[in-house]
Amino acid sequence: MNSKVAALKFHKEWKDALTTKRAKPSIDETSKAKENTASCSCISDPYASLPNELRPRPESNKAGLRQVNCPACGQAYRTNRKTDICITCEKAHNRD
Repeated sequence: MNSKVAALKFHKEWKDALTTKRAKPSIDETSKAKENTASCSCISDPYASLPNELRPRPESNKAGLRQVNCPACGQAYRTNRKTDICITCEKAHNRD
């Protein structure tokens, strides 16, 4: 009978240990952790010590495009196609 009581007590301790929730960190602790990680400027901006002229420029989303004027309608647009005719004029030409 003593072993049954010990087994039940052991089972209850494990059940309590598994079902108890861990305490969430307070707002102050999380904000302090964020401040500590972002406090160094070399992490947020690795080029902070360089002057603006020497910092690398972000790549433009228009890098592969060229500016063209359509010979048919005169519309100015950017394209990566080999032809200079805009899509509207090309569709109209293909319908005829």
